[in-house]
Amino acid sequence: MAKTLSGAILRFAAVAFCAFVLVAGVSRSAKANDMNHGTLVTFTSAVEVPGPDGMILLAPGTYVFEVAGTRGDNTVVQIFNEDITHLYATVLAIRSYRAAPGGTEFTLVQKAGESAQRIKTWFYRDNDHGQEFVYGE
Repeated sequence: MAKTLSGAILRFAAVAFCAFVLVAGVSRSAKANDMNHGTLVTFTSAVEVPGPDGMILLAPGTYVFEVAGTRGDNTVVQIFNEDITHLYATVLAIRSYRAAPGGTEFTLVQKAGESAQRIKTWFYRDNDHGQEFVYGE
């Protein structure tokens, strides 16, 4: 009887663990959430973000921007495809401020002679602070 009970407990624990792993994996694929400021955005033309080895060009399409954490005074921003199955870029950003909280907002700038616009700032909805992408010139 004791062997049967302990076997049942082990099977239950294994099933519970597998369910937890499955739920954790599914929750990672959520497109947007308040915890990481996940933001789903569609660009109709190519945009650039700063990368460790120069510019990273994002083709027109839908992307998910997430705050992955902080590193000193910087914020680590990750940019994924719409399904969060491919990481395009990990970018260090600095804190930026706007006059009053508002909706989600991306500021794009274009340098003379460049075809793609650069993402300058990203503000998450209902926040007066956001992320500024820094480009080395």
